[in-house]
Amino acid sequence: MEPKHSTTDFLHLEILAAAISKRYGYEFGGYNAESLARRVSLFCDQQQLERISQLVDPLINDAQLFHRFIDHITVPVTEMFRDPPFYNALAKLVLPRLASYPHFKVWHAGCANGAEPFSVAILLKLQNLLGRALIYGTDINSTELNQAKKGIFSRKQVDQYQKNFASVTDQVDLNDFFLPAVIRPS
Repeated sequence: MEPKHSTTDFLHLEILAAAISKRYGYEFGGYNAESLARRVSLFCDQQQLERISQLVDPLINDAQLFHRFIDHITVPVTEMFRDPPFYNALAKLVLPRLASYPHFKVWHAGCANGAEPFSVAILLKLQNLLGRALIYGTDINSTELNQAKKGIFSRKQVDQYQKNFASVTDQVDLNDFFLPAVIRPS
């Protein structure tokens, strides 16, 4: 079992969070303190620092280090149609109302690798609404966001997402929305 963090660790974490908020505008108030402390401590270990307080100056003065820090502490949890009851409600209650608009925008904050915005796009396609929509996906984790921009999912991922998709619709197979990648020999 991992040791719990000390009161001093949490005080240093608060100082670090305040410095990050002041410098970059990122807020960590909604994070679980124990989980955040654990992730920050692991980042300190990678940087060969003994205390969380030693991160303050490097993070506020080095934007590249800060972005690596953000990528490290965020935990991207995502999958297509991850919450089938939500997507069912979206398809039955929300999308019919959006159908009355000539154009609309969808914003998915915290999109990670893009699986959930792609899920919305698939639902919109199924209801012939995709051409009216502008879908935005944002995330503070640049590595995940770059993956989302590619729009590439492995066959294994798509196979895992199929069960969730089948809970939302039985009209088509999820694989119908993907093109197989062409792998060129090197």
